[in-house]
Formats: sequence, structure tokens, C-alpha cells
Amino acid sequence: MPVTVPSFNFIFHIKVLLRSLLLILIILNMMPLRSTSFILRITRASTNQQLQQQLQQLRLYTSKNGDLRLDRLLSNRGIGTRSTISNLIKTRRVTLPDGTILNSPKLKFPPSTTFLIDSVPSSPLPLLLKFHKPTSVLTSSAPSEKNHFSRPTLSAYPLPPQYTSKYHPCGRLDYSTSGLLLFSSSGPLTHKILSPNHHIPKKYVVKILGTIPSIPTFIDIIENVGVETTEGIHHGTVHSVEKISEYTEITMSIEEGKHRQIRRMIFNSLKDQVQDPDVKSLVRVEVGECELGDLGVGEYGELNEKEIEWVNTIFNTS
Repeated sequence: MPVTVPSFNFIFHIKVLLRSLLLILIILNMMPLRSTSFILRITRASTNQQLQQQLQQLRLYTSKNGDLRLDRLLSNRGIGTRSTISNLIKTRRVTLPDGTILNSPKLKFPPSTTFLIDSVPSSPLPLLLKFHKPTSVLTSSAPSEKNHFSRPTLSAYPLPPQYTSKYHPCGRLDYSTSGLLLFSSSGPLTHKILSPNHHIPKKYVVKILGTIPSIPTFIDIIENVGVETTEGIHHGTVHSVEKISEYTEITMSIEEGKHRQIRRMIFNSLKDQVQDPDVKSLVRVEVGECELGDLGVGEYGELNEKEIEWVNTIFNTS
């Protein structure tokens, strides 16, 4: 029986068909990726458009400086957990004093805004609190047993119950240094107070044993020449030098806050004049316009009107 051999044209058409099928399979295989990318682009565009509309609405409730989301503001005031606050907002129980119902946690307001929750006013907590840190206390919130030497920490001096855990120490004081330690509820404010770029002075009262032979020389070194330490040359301002009993009391201020900076500046500036230039007592009495005053050791206190005005000025300065 004769065998029929496929013609050349038939084989050619089969090859073309197979190539077409292969091309279709490749296109189909790539289609989900392309379509997904296309859908994502549409979704993103839609989301961005909605976001712009929301932002446009939120601008009606915002001011230029330091606004925070409603849920964060209420959380900072110790109103409750996120879920509790979310439920308060959803159930229309949070309003402004004029009766405006706040129905979104994303609305932004200045930290000084007063809200009503179930018609009860919720006023803002202070941006800063004062604390008179005792000597021999680490500026750490960790329990004493968690540090290497089991030294006392700030955990032994908890914040009063009317304040929240949102407060944090504004910088540090050395273990053997006492005095004014500010607690802040605002990260940006903390940065402004601590940054040397904002030139906020920190004033200290220093006691050394003995007498300074040449006070003018000492003042010139501190204020003009500068004191060299391992971290560079530092300057300060000397406000007064007094002889009290067997001690000399120096009141001076610096704008930085390097580790043990005051102690090293005093030692290095007096080592050629005084037999024992080690600092015997160091107390911080002022930070900017905030004063330690008569605040008792281990006690917290709020700022007075003058200090609050200064803090608001710093907070709203770029």
C-alpha cells in the first residue's frame, strides 16, 4: 500500500499554526501581569484622587503648625486605647465646644484644642513637665534591676496619675548630677530644646573645694578661649563665682549637653590653678526659661505662665 507523504505546503502551514499557538500562549501567560499592573495603576490613581479629596476636606480643620490627628491627640491625653478612642469617634461622642461632631480619627487639630467627650471637656496636657532629679539616679525608665549595677532609675519616680506614659525625659542628667529634668510629650519640641542649633542655654550651679586664685582668668578661659576636651573645644557663660565656706560656687550655662561636659570643662580649666578641681556638687537650675525654683527633690511640677509662653514660642518656631 503506497504511503502518502505530506506536501511541503501542508508542513509549512502546520509550523505556522504551531508558532501562532505558541505566541498566543505567551501572550496569555503575560496577560495577568500586564492586566494586574494596569489595574494597580487605575487603583492607585483612584486612591490618590480620593486622598486628595480627603486632604482638601481636612484642610478645613487644620492650622499650619504642629497639628496632630484626632485619635493621637486623644491618646496623648490618656483618654483610652486606640480601639476605645475609635469607638468614641464612631459613635459620635467626640465634639468641639461649638457642637461640631468629629466623625473621623484622621482630622487634624492643634495640640491646644479643647474637645468634648460626652459633653465633658478634655483639655490638652502640658507640653512639658518639670522634675527635680535626685543625685544617684539614672536618667532611664528601665527598672533598677535591669541595669548593670542595679542603680536607681526614674522608674522609682513614676509620673503622677493625671499624666500619661506619653511623656519622656527631655535629655539626660548624669547619675551624680541633680536638678531640673524636663519631661516632654512632643518629640519635635524635645529636639528643639536639645539641639545646639537652637541655642537654648542650660544653667548649672557647680561647687568645687577650695578657692580659685584668678577668677578673671577662669572666666576668660570658659567664655573666650574655650576648654578643650576629648570631644572638642567648648565654651560657656559664667554668671557668678562666689566663695561659700570651704567651697567655691560657680553658676554657669552651656548650650550643648555632652556627657559630663560641665565636669570636664571645670576640671580642665582649673587644673593649673586649683589643687582639687573635681566637681563636688552639680545642680541644673534652668533650661531656657524653665526654672527649677523651689520644686522639691523627686517631685514633678507644671510650668508657670511665663514658662508656658516660652515653650509655645519654641514649639512654634521653625
